[in-house]
Amino acid sequence: MAQVAEFLHLPPGVVIAIGILLLALILSAFLYIVPKFVLSKPLPVRLEYLFYSFLVPLLPLMDLMRPPWWRRKWLQRSDVREGMVVLEEGIGFGTSPIIAARMVGPRGKVYALDVMPLHVAILWVRAKLRRLRNLHIILSDAKYTGLPDRSVDVVFTCDAFHEFPDKLGTLRELSRVLKEDGILAVWDETAKKAENVVRLANEAGLFSLVEQDGKFCKFRKVKSETSHETGGQTN
Repeated sequence: MAQVAEFLHLPPGVVIAIGILLLALILSAFLYIVPKFVLSKPLPVRLEYLFYSFLVPLLPLMDLMRPPWWRRKWLQRSDVREGMVVLEEGIGFGTSPIIAARMVGPRGKVYALDVMPLHVAILWVRAKLRRLRNLHIILSDAKYTGLPDRSVDVVFTCDAFHEFPDKLGTLRELSRVLKEDGILAVWDETAKKAENVVRLANEAGLFSLVEQDGKFCKFRKVKSETSHETGGQTN
């Protein structure tokens, strides 16, 4: 260790701290990737969030894998335009809500919802640095937005829907907050998971499929009875 510290021109304590951090990242990545992608076994949501939190130092690098132009493309495909009210659920590092806030302009509004306090804190800092006054952050489960009925034009979720614990409950909540003929757009991790979104949307009977393109699917809210409109807070 002393030789490594001397070679890097760093104090031994700093080298030890870096080594512990790297070992923690490798271990958490191993515990996350092997069950999910190698064994194809879903992780309990809270455990998945715990492992994901260990990867926070790598979030900026992970975010670069989906650059702003890529995110803007799918937001445009989701019909996000100036003056609209947009809700994004599952914000990650928060790049998409920032882009959406610029797309809707000062007359529009963007709500960014996530269940992880760390994600909310990161986006809060990024939004403050950019002085985005039309971006509002919500710390909550996906099926409890707290937004008024029929107040949102577009709901967008990117690589997050498969992680929501109560997917049908989330769809009911999104139907409640969407305006008549509002858009729900989902980009998910794989085409198979996107197909599952389509299946669940059909089962719920709250959305009609407008477009499906591999991992991306877009729905329009179906005009529903009052029972559907008020059913978003049920399990």
